[in-house]
Amino acid sequence: MDELILGLFRSNVRELDELTQRKLFMTYREFVYRYIYLMLHDHAFTEDVIQEGFIKAMEFGPKTKADSNIKAWLMQVTRRTAIDFIRKNKKYHLVFDLESVIIYENSELLNPTSEIVEKTLQNELLLEALNELRLNQRIILVMRYIEYMSYKEIAKELNINEHALGKRIERAKKSLANLFKGKWGENHEV
Repeated sequence: MDELILGLFRSNVRELDELTQRKLFMTYREFVYRYIYLMLHDHAFTEDVIQEGFIKAMEFGPKTKADSNIKAWLMQVTRRTAIDFIRKNKKYHLVFDLESVIIYENSELLNPTSEIVEKTLQNELLLEALNELRLNQRIILVMRYIEYMSYKEIAKELNINEHALGKRIERAKKSLANLFKGKWGENHEV
């Protein structure tokens, strides 16, 4: 269903009725929000990027090929919009608001066991550690392990060679592991 709705970007979105435009925006927002929020860690900035990305998608969507992967294209447009936003806003500082990131949808959390509590704590500390990484390291890790992009795709996106990318990913993973271990402490297994 989302693929069909998002496929409307290939048409002139401005000619669609208001209800369809609204549905398209909400589907697009739902599709990209979590990814952009992981990059920016700020709801207001994330919303700004989503709106700007939507406008770009409306403008350039009709120029996409009919057989192209619209979801991948939309994610690329939005990611580039976020990176442009970060570059333009040099005063931008990341804010970590754990409560707005973690949403407990699992009903088991109403009666938590020690295993669930420990796993939840691990996830919170991992998010904190990810947030403390330099922006370029965080972006690379998100692209690789959350968006599941290949080395080739990431290298092309960042205009670097795959060997350099491999080194950067290894350094980012090591930094993340060190930050996480520092937060998790000596008394726990990683």
